[in-house]
Amino acid sequence: MPLKQLWAGALPALWLIAAGCGSRQDAGLRLDSRFTEMIPENTIVLAGVRMEELRAAPVYRKLMAGRQFPNVDEFAARTGFDPRKDVKEMLIAATGEAVVALARGNFKSTRIDGMEQSSYKGQTLYRREGAALAILSPDTAVAGTEAGVKLALDRQNGGGRLLRMAQALPAASEGWIAGAGFAELAAQALTSEGNIANLRKVLASLESATFAADLHTGIDARAACECRTDSGCEAIVNTLRGVIALGRLSAPEGDREMLRIYDSVTVERTGRNVNLSLALPADLVDRVLKLMESD
Repeated sequence: MPLKQLWAGALPALWLIAAGCGSRQDAGLRLDSRFTEMIPENTIVLAGVRMEELRAAPVYRKLMAGRQFPNVDEFAARTGFDPRKDVKEMLIAATGEAVVALARGNFKSTRIDGMEQSSYKGQTLYRREGAALAILSPDTAVAGTEAGVKLALDRQNGGGRLLRMAQALPAASEGWIAGAGFAELAAQALTSEGNIANLRKVLASLESATFAADLHTGIDARAACECRTDSGCEAIVNTLRGVIALGRLSAPEGDREMLRIYDSVTVERTGRNVNLSLALPADLVDRVLKLMESD
């Protein structure tokens, strides 16, 4: 599977996490050592999802209620493995050329059909169309591009700075992202044409960024980024504040719920650092989900 196509599927999930970034102030995030030793040394973005906690979050249950995912259903029927139920925790690592997902869950009944097999570093590699999967134990698996899976099996103990950034995030986070080197990622994964070009420019202006989401009650969220230049930082702040202001102006007269939604978002700048916070109470979550469905 080509890298751009793989990222086309991965980015919406990552940005959904980013859109609800932040959390309660508690102990730092703990990462599974079985995962951290398999992070490729040239990783530029790390993302994690605590699936058990996410599935228990009211926001997630409301978002997923009644939704159909034929491709996932087909995959579950073919392999005996359903990612929606069988994954407990996942760590995604991306380099400029490869993506790998390290998963902890229940892989005892997983069967692999219709894929080529080979051996790498003592593990059976199941391959098809540039993608690969390796089941390391009944509760640990690695999947992604073939290059990414092989990098993980090389056990390079990469991550470095990104791991330190991630470990500083609150432990309550159901989903999080830590990244540096966004310019390279944007060049690899995003087109320079159309509306996507704006997202590419934003990513290219970032030196580093962290995101974390706490969905236990409502959406308690924060994002923090360091910009490469003052002008890039100003552009991001102006864009965010402009979107918020435009939203308030377009809200129907007398619609206090919409005004409360926009008031729950704050943008602050200190030098080349930008902080975005979202504190959405539980009683407004349904309204936000309805807005998402209408788009």
